[in-house]
Amino acid sequence: MPHYAFIDESGTMDHQDVMTVAAIVFEGEHSIVKLHDHVMRDLNPRYAQLQKQLKKDRKGSKLPRLHFTDMTNEHRATVGKRLANAKVSVFAASYWYETPSMSHEARFGIYTELVKLSIRKAFEMHKELEVGVAKQGGWQGYKRRFLMELKQIPGDFTKNGDYRKGEFYLLSAAKAGIQIADFYVGAVRDHHRGLTGAHDYIKHQVVCCETYRMPIKAKEGCNSNVSPLPNVLCLLCRLFPITGGLANTATRRAKAYDTRFVSPS
Repeated sequence: MPHYAFIDESGTMDHQDVMTVAAIVFEGEHSIVKLHDHVMRDLNPRYAQLQKQLKKDRKGSKLPRLHFTDMTNEHRATVGKRLANAKVSVFAASYWYETPSMSHEARFGIYTELVKLSIRKAFEMHKELEVGVAKQGGWQGYKRRFLMELKQIPGDFTKNGDYRKGEFYLLSAAKAGIQIADFYVGAVRDHHRGLTGAHDYIKHQVVCCETYRMPIKAKEGCNSNVSPLPNVLCLLCRLFPITGGLANTATRRAKAYDTRFVSPS
């Protein structure tokens, strides 16, 4: 039976220090929605009532969603405690920005490679995956080529005699699995930036968390056995894993959480 993976990103703008992508792998399809409902009820005991009313009024799109950036530390702790007991595995990859500015095409290229890295790591543990990736802006324009690249990953394993099977989709941010992935990727990215609160609850679920930086020019005398991140920028030839401590300890204040957890808008 396949496992189910949901992928989201955080920090795709070059002024945000670090870009992180995380794939969250669940054992069962039904466990995803169930876990999401538990989380939402922890945040708001009236969530089930609110959900029923909005669906009755055909306003399901107004249901509150998990969004890590908009949570207070208290909300993050509530969600983290619930997710800490979930049977999930997290495969993450991050990239530290080291250039003053970067084009959208360059950033999307790096994002694509981070997605592929996280999926490849997940396939090292699971033979069959159904993978849903959160839609980015303008997804209609990149969908076909993007999914074709992802479909090559299980094929590469199989060509090397290690059978893998994968199905790939782009999913709305409203999907329960994507909302949960949003929390995990936010927690991992905050950990890179020295903000460990949410990450402390879920760190035991993080199977892999690879961190990279890309210099403008290859450094002389550097280790030639580093993991490559090909086809991102022709001028930036290779990613170098970061070793040692955190490269940045910037902090930021969380916004007030969505008021729709209290009452429908």
